[in-house]
Amino acid sequence: MAIFVAVLAGILTTVAGMGGGTLLVLFLVLTSHSPVEALAATSVGLLVGNTHRLWLFREHLNREVAGPFTLGALPAAAVMSLVAVSLPDTVLRLGIAAVALVGVASAAFGLRLKRRAGTAITTGALVGSVSATTGGGGIIAGPFFLTSGLTGPAYIATGASGAIAVHIGRLAGYGSGGILDRDVWLWGVAFAVAIPLGNLVGKWLRERIPKRANRPIELGTAAGLAALAIASAL
Repeated sequence: MAIFVAVLAGILTTVAGMGGGTLLVLFLVLTSHSPVEALAATSVGLLVGNTHRLWLFREHLNREVAGPFTLGALPAAAVMSLVAVSLPDTVLRLGIAAVALVGVASAAFGLRLKRRAGTAITTGALVGSVSATTGGGGIIAGPFFLTSGLTGPAYIATGASGAIAVHIGRLAGYGSGGILDRDVWLWGVAFAVAIPLGNLVGKWLRERIPKRANRPIELGTAAGLAALAIASAL
C-alpha cells in the first residue's frame, strides 16, 4: 500500500503540480504514525522524487525565480523542522488539516501572490516553514510560481527545484531533532524508490491530458486531500 500511495504521489505532483507530499504525510498519519515521523519520512522520498522530476524537466528550469526562492526556503525549513520536533502531535494534526482546507479555498477561489522584488525569498521562507510543520507548502508555492509567469514544464521544473531546497532543510532540522531513526529511513527509502516511477507515469499522462481538465484536477486534488486531513485530525 505504501508503494502504491508513493507512486500515486509522484503522478499527482507531476500532473497537478502539487499534492503528492501532503498525500504521503496523510497516509502515514492515518496508519498510526506520528505527524513528525510522517513529515520526516516523506522528506527523504520527496527529496529523491523532486530531484528526479527536476532532471526530467531540467531544460525548463527558471533560475531567476528558483534562486531567490531557495535562499528563503532552505533555512526556514531547517529552523521550523527543528521546532516541529517539539510540538505536540495534536497541534501538528490540526495544522495539517487547516493547511489542507486552505488548499481547497485557494483552488476554488484562486490564491494569487504577486511577484515583486524580494517576494521570492519571502515566499520561499513561508513555504519552507509551512512544509516543515504541516507538509503543505505546495499550496503557497503553486500560486506563487504560476503568478511568476511559469506554466507547463517550467512550472513543474521550478517547483521541483524549490521543493528540493525545502526537503534538504527539513532533513537537516529533523536530523538535529533526533527524528531520523531506522524506521523513518526505511519508509523514506521505500518512497524514494516509488515516487520516481510515479513521476514517469505522471509525465506520460500530462502530455495527454487536455488543458481544460487542469482545473477539475486541481479542485479534485485539493478537496480530496482536505477530506483526508480532516479525517487524520479527528
